[in-house]
Amino acid sequence: MIKSTIIDTRGFTLIEVMLVIAIIGVLASIAVPNMAVYSERARKVSCLTNRRNIETDEVARFVENQSSSLNPNNAYQCPSSGIYVWLVIDLEDPDYPKVACSVHYAGSSDASQQPTEPDKDTKVLPAEAFEELFDMVYALGLPKKVEKELINKLKSADKQYSKDKIEKSDKDIDSFKNKIKKNSGDIDDEDVAVLLSKADELQELLKQLP
Repeated sequence: MIKSTIIDTRGFTLIEVMLVIAIIGVLASIAVPNMAVYSERARKVSCLTNRRNIETDEVARFVENQSSSLNPNNAYQCPSSGIYVWLVIDLEDPDYPKVACSVHYAGSSDASQQPTEPDKDTKVLPAEAFEELFDMVYALGLPKKVEKELINKLKSADKQYSKDKIEKSDKDIDSFKNKIKKNSGDIDDEDVAVLLSKADELQELLKQLP
């Protein structure tokens, strides 16, 4: 006995097609505005990594040749077309060596000027401090599990801040700092100190909000 197979040859209905198009449109409207933000954040992280590499290379060069590099742009290029300049090149300065980017540090595209320290009268906003902390965590190259834990806590704090829930944001930052201390074995002591210091500064900014 031969069994017959019935093949459904019906296509999609107009309503089904329109529903799919509508869903794609909604997803696109959500994703597209954020793409530029995430792209710039990725470029900032890449630039920060480049600067850390330049400083490491400079130390190695000096140890080997007893001379400094005159051009910090030889091996690395900023993904946003910024130009790297020496912020500290004095061998006697405890911060030697220090590199800044004309785009991601001073916010100026004029590479002929040496980057300067931010004006003390310029008020730093919590949103900027959050972004700086995100960039720092991503740039450290931490184990994925540790990085994920820190980023999740920081995202939660940032979300609460955006909703004007300052107390909850402050508590999430405390959790962020606790995660840093808990995972201190996987983070360099210097990086632990910097992250905790930046988190403290962020909490101070939140406390100053009206």
